[in-house]
Order: sequence, then C-alpha cells, then structure tokens
Amino acid sequence: MNNIPTHIQRLIFIILVIATILLVVDSVIIISILSEKISAKRSAKRRAEIREKIQQYITAWLMEEDLNIQEFMSKEIANYFSNIQLKFKLFREILYEEIFNANKVLLGDDQKKIKELYTFFGFEQKIKKEFFRYKWYKLVNATNDLLAIKALENSAMFTELLDHPNQFVRLVAIKAEISMGGDQVDILSEIHFPLSDWEMYEIISFLKRSQFKQIPNLSKLINHESVTLKILGLKLANIFQELDLEMDTKSFVVHPNPKVRTAIIEYLAECGGNEYLNDLKRRFASEEEPVKIAILKYVALHGTDDDVPFIFNKLKDAYPAIRVKAAETLQNMNSNSMSFLSYLESNGDKSDQKLAIHVLNKF
Repeated sequence: MNNIPTHIQRLIFIILVIATILLVVDSVIIISILSEKISAKRSAKRRAEIREKIQQYITAWLMEEDLNIQEFMSKEIANYFSNIQLKFKLFREILYEEIFNANKVLLGDDQKKIKELYTFFGFEQKIKKEFFRYKWYKLVNATNDLLAIKALENSAMFTELLDHPNQFVRLVAIKAEISMGGDQVDILSEIHFPLSDWEMYEIISFLKRSQFKQIPNLSKLINHESVTLKILGLKLANIFQELDLEMDTKSFVVHPNPKVRTAIIEYLAECGGNEYLNDLKRRFASEEEPVKIAILKYVALHGTDDDVPFIFNKLKDAYPAIRVKAAETLQNMNSNSMSFLSYLESNGDKSDQKLAIHVLNKF
C-alpha cells in the first residue's frame, strides 16, 4: 500500500516529461514553419525587387536608339545593378526568365534587341551546355529556348538528335533543323522512327506557323519506304496544295495500310479529279471506317446527282460516324439532296429524324 503513491508520482512524472517533449517539438515545428514563411516572404520580396529592376533595365534597352549593346551596358547597367548582383545565380535566373518572357510578346526590331541582350549575357552558352546532359527534357527545354530566341544560326548539334530514342527530343530537333534553313523534306526523310499521329500534327502545325508557301520535293517523302513518312507527305501535299507530284496513285489507293489509303483519298478529294469516283464507290463496302469517311468526302466534292442514291444508302451504315458523314455529304452536294434530309426529318424513324435534325441544325 505504501508503494501506491510512488507509482502515481512516477506516472505523473512520465506524463509531464512526455508533455514537455511534445511542447518542445511543437514549438520547434512552429518556429520552423514561421521561419520558412518569413524566409519565403523575404525571398519573394527579393525576387520581386530584382525582377522589377530587370524589367526597368530591359525597357530602357528597348527604348534606346543611339547606343549599341556594348555602349549601353557600360553606360547604363550600373544604374540598375551592382557588380555583385550580376554574379548572383538568382539574378541571372530571373534575367533569363525575363528575356524569354519579353521575347514571347515582342516582334520585329524589339525582338532583335532582346536577342542582343540574350547574347551579351552569354545565355547561348548556358543553353548549349544542356546538350551535354543526358536527360531528355533538358535537351527539349534547351532547344525550345534556342528556337524561341531565334538563336540557331550557328548551331549544328541537332542532326544526331533526329535519331534520339525520345520522341520529344526528335520532334524539337526537327523544328530546329528546319528553323536553321534546312530542306524540310531532306530533314524529315532522315527520320528512322515511326511518327505518331501527334508528331505528325506537331510537324504540320510548325510548318504552317513558319509560313512556308510550299514544300518542294514532297514526292521524295510520299514515296519513302516509311509508311508514316508517306502519310505525312500526303498530308502536307494536301495542306499546301502540291499538285505536281510523282507517285503511283493507284497503288496508294489499294495500299495495305488504311492510313495511307485515307491520306491519299483525302488528298485526291482536295487536289485531284473525279477519275477515281467509281472505283472508290466499289471499294466502299470493304473499307475501314476512316477510309469510308474519306471516300464520302471525295464523293461530296466530285460526285454528281447520280451519286446521291449511293450516299443515301449509307445513312443506314453500321457506324454512326458514317451515317452522320453521309447526311452531311447529302447536305453539301446539291439543293436536290435536301429533299432526302427533309424526308428523313418527317418520316417515322426516330433515328433518321435525329440524324436529319442534327445535320440541318449544324448547317
């Protein structure tokens, strides 16, 4: 019985020790969080001050008309930054960001002046160092930066990247090679990896944004042994309306790859005549869905009143996309075909009514 108070005292002591430890830990955590917040605020304030000064400096350079970059730097930079600041890693990181941010919104002479600033601070060398690192995203980011600042004139490091195992690296290497004035078809012909639909889309978008009026020698790409390069070549021929091409059109129409067949039919629809009309109508039933849609487009552009019954029969196709495309084709062919849509809208078949209403409302 005499030991009971002793046990209670020990228990109370242990509880007090644990509570003290928890209090100390909580205090340390709170102090740490507060310190981090204070440090983050200081860092954010410091970055904001540096960024504001850099923006003022870049604006002053863009407004300068009489001095070249060397004279401007020797005369003006001390008004904005100290020599110590210029060596700070943080300063150069923010300067790098602001140069590229300005480059995104400026055009003409102002963009050229931004490039002078970029060159003066030696950022080209900074980017080129990334090519000696093996992480793919380093290569992509570095090349995109060079593309953005239009600093590719003297770069010759991209050709070997055309065979890089990463598709993002290959794609940005293609853009870089073309931006340096290389022949588009020759560059694309060097690709040994199959192109995905996304890569084709990106290449085509890049070429369109680059404001090329035509893509010479597309026959080389269209007749390439790579199936995906054939498809890309046909898509480019379609977009740029290249008519004088050397290719075996008949063999492409029956090519074993349905994407090639789709691409050639879409090209013929836009750039060809009606000589394949009957042949494509005969092939329709045995074709896959994307090819069928391409054939309907061809018929819509090259068909006559005699082809309206053919299109009308496709309104009962097993594929919903074919039915919609057939209805749209009827809408586009001639005014007489409108009677078929009106008939569908008024008959008792609900699926026909929905189809007709969808197309009529769309147009």
